[in-house]
Amino acid sequence: MKTTQALKSLVPALALTFAAGLGTAHAQELVPAPQASSTQSRDQVRADLLAWHESGLADAWRGEQTPDIEAPAYRAEHQRYLALTGKPSVQTAATQPSREGRGG
Repeated sequence: MKTTQALKSLVPALALTFAAGLGTAHAQELVPAPQASSTQSRDQVRADLLAWHESGLADAWRGEQTPDIEAPAYRAEHQRYLALTGKPSVQTAATQPSREGRGG
């Protein structure tokens, strides 16, 4: 009888030990992510962040909802950001010439 009780109390302890061992083994298998290297200096990143704020895009992206990137107000803010940073404008479907009437 005492043997059965001893085994019953030993089973949970063995299960916990086994589970802890699995967690440790899994942790040892993790490979650290490679470090990303930036091509921009700190000053360039700061200037870009300042332009992001000055253009109004920081306010547009604040909050839970994604802004309407097709809205005229957002497009104006984005164009201001591009002008402040000197980045080229990206053509979107709305700004690209229509393909209709080209025979293709």
